[in-house]
Amino acid sequence: MGIKNLILPEWVFWDAHSHDGNPLGNRTIIEHVRSASVFEIFDRDFEILGLNPDVLTFKFKNDGLREEKLLLALHHSCTLDSGDEYERGKLLDIMKRCAIWYCDYCDWEDNQNY
Repeated sequence: MGIKNLILPEWVFWDAHSHDGNPLGNRTIIEHVRSASVFEIFDRDFEILGLNPDVLTFKFKNDGLREEKLLLALHHSCTLDSGDEYERGKLLDIMKRCAIWYCDYCDWEDNQNY
């Protein structure tokens, strides 16, 4: 019996639905597994944000079938400090890649329904 390589994906959606209920409701929470960074997606057209100005955010658009204006907000990162300028740059790069991954997911999801 050989050793199995246990591989985790780079990105995962959080799903908090359990016997305790569903505390996340319809919120979209994404974790970047490699940096243990947690992000939330907001719709800039419909959400009333009121985020703390210190929260690191990244604005982007999904130009696919959905054509949405979105905002990605950092909840926390276990490995990178958003207050450190160098690490903030790393987080913004991760956020850009997260936005691309999310838009690709949305396009894939929309194409599943056609």
